[in-house]
Amino acid sequence: MANKFVTFLEHVGTDIEHGVEKTLAFIKPIQPLIDFGLKALVPEGGLIAPVFDRVVMAAVLAQQAYQAPGSGPKRAAAVISIIGPEIGQALNTKDASEVKKYIDAVVALLNLAPAPTA
Repeated sequence: MANKFVTFLEHVGTDIEHGVEKTLAFIKPIQPLIDFGLKALVPEGGLIAPVFDRVVMAAVLAQQAYQAPGSGPKRAAAVISIIGPEIGQALNTKDASEVKKYIDAVVALLNLAPAPTA
């Protein structure tokens, strides 16, 4: 009986281990967004949710404007030109690399979402 219980616990442990691996694989691409979210829970300039929504809208507009393969840099530049200063203000930074990291993290999050079905 004790043998079956240990086998059961080993099985549960293996399932938990696989779940953690899958969770970490999901979280890794959006780690910058998670870091930003923790930093921005109570930012000095106010809430970040409206900025996130506007970044999503800007990313969608850029995606529609630049659909050719390899146009990622043009899309990023378009998003930065549309909402970059507002992101910098929300992040309380003038560092363009921080703004780009945030945009990249939002885009990574959007890329994880399944494509809409018709």
